[in-house]
Order: sequence, then C-alpha cells, then structure tokens
Amino acid sequence: MSRERGAGSAVVGSVRALDLRRLQTLHRVAARGSFSRAADELHFTQSAVSQQIAALERDVGVRLLNRKPVALTEAGRMLCDRYASAVAELAAAEAELESFRSGGSGALRLAAAGGAGARIVPRAIAAFAARFPRLSVHVAQADGAEAVASVRRGDAEVALIPFADGPPERVVGVRWIRLLSEQIAVAVPAAHPLARHAGVRLCDLAGERFIHSPGAGIPTASRAPRVVVSGESRETVSELVAAGAGIALLPAAVARDVLGVAVVRLLDPPLTRSVYAAALDAARVSAPVAAMLGALVLASGEISSRPACTTADHVLTG
Repeated sequence: MSRERGAGSAVVGSVRALDLRRLQTLHRVAARGSFSRAADELHFTQSAVSQQIAALERDVGVRLLNRKPVALTEAGRMLCDRYASAVAELAAAEAELESFRSGGSGALRLAAAGGAGARIVPRAIAAFAARFPRLSVHVAQADGAEAVASVRRGDAEVALIPFADGPPERVVGVRWIRLLSEQIAVAVPAAHPLARHAGVRLCDLAGERFIHSPGAGIPTASRAPRVVVSGESRETVSELVAAGAGIALLPAAVARDVLGVAVVRLLDPPLTRSVYAAALDAARVSAPVAAMLGALVLASGEISSRPACTTADHVLTG
C-alpha cells in the first residue's frame, strides 16, 4: 500500500516539474528563434525568459535548448510537441465543457454572403469536426453588411464575405483575414458564339444579357440588360447560363463545374474577387473560433493556386 502511494507521489512530482508557464516560454523561444523576440511576445524581460528556461532545464534534468544558435535539442523538441498537443487538448476540453454548460447545444455559427463559402466551408467544417466532435456548426446565408453585423452582435462567430474592390473597410472590434483570391471569367452557354473564343474583353460583351447576383463581390457591365438573382446564388446563376438565359461573370473554378457552361477568359480588364473571413478581435475569440479560422485558411490554401496564409497574414483590425 505504501509502495503504491510512493509510486503515485513520484508521478505527481514529475508532472509538477513541468511548469506550464515555463513550457510556454520554451515553446515561444523555439517558435521565434530568439530569446528577445519571445520576451517581447510574452511581455517579459529577456533575462526573465532566460531564467525560466534555465529553471525548466533544472527541473527536468536535461538540456532543452541550445543557445548559440537558438535551437531545440531532441529532448526540447519532444517536450514542445507534447506541450502543443496538451494545449490543443485542453482547448478542445474547454470547448466541450462549454457545450455541457449550455445543455449540450454548443454550436459555432457561420454567416456567409454572396456564395463566399461555397468551396471553402465544407472542407473547413470537416477539419473542425475532427477536432471538436461535440460542437455543432450552423451555416446561415446573409448579405455582406448583415454578416458583419451578426459577428458584432454575437449572433455569428465568423462571417465569410466576398469583395471585388480591394480589401474591406475597417470595422471597430472586427478583424479581417483574406482567405483567397478568385479569378473572374465569363461564363457563357456552351452553344454561345463566345464559347469558341480563348478570351474576350469586357467591351466585347456590350448588348449581352448579364445574369448578376448582388452582393457576390463580382462587378458587371453597368448598362447591360440583367437577370438579377438574389441570395446564395452562384449555382443558380450557373444554371441560368447553362439554360441560355444570359452570360455571367463568375469565379472560373465555379463555372467550370457546371454542365452546359463554357468558361472564357476575361482579358481586359482582368478581374478578381477576394474572399475574407471576419471575426471579433483575436483577444476576444474562443479556441473553437480560432480553430475554425485556421481551418478556413487551410481549406483556402488547398483550393487556391497560392500558398495558404497563416491566420496572422493579411489581417485588418478595426
């Protein structure tokens, strides 16, 4: 019996040696590659960071970090990997506890405008669900202004919004993360004369009937006849083009997926639209929200020709 208590005490003692604050300091020094940069990030002095690393090495009885140049030892890499996994598990546990506190109905809510999430959201939800299996994800459609307002009100945690004319305006309390840029092409019925062209200019489309979706972040010829489609409508627009109701400006990748639609390159002017995620400022988001933003960034990288940015890239804060 006393032997069992002694073994238990030894285990507890070894765990106590792994001070979480010191582990975090080790992790940030390794990530930043510098004691001074880690000190700035953690709001410590450089000497305090050095003392914490030295104390942690004394506690565990092995060298964790080479000083010149700054680099983890094999033991340090193992410990940092275990620390990162533990932090992720604790964040997931906190999210699941929140679900229990709310009667098991914990949910993360997305508001998508103008078809912005059509290609991104399914991949992101799959990755998110693997990490937070007890949390539901609700996706609702909204126009751009309402999607941002829903984030500010707390009715949604993340909004996805397309923009044609550069980055969005700053909104107090909200940060923007650019997810991807989509090349705009001309979608025409497969039997349309323009379908035989490799590329066209916007001025070549004068007199054509445009099928247009307001709020989709895609411009169109201002004086052209229009069929206007509201709401979540990129698929509807594509089907209308396939049926011969008109032509449309659409993200090239979307238009290619529809039977009966030919995609023609837009040469002059070349047009793109950018898709952004909006969420509350970083200090105010929960672990699940941060995880969803990360999943959206990774999903965007998978379907985009450019490398995925990190959640720290391309961020505008209000």
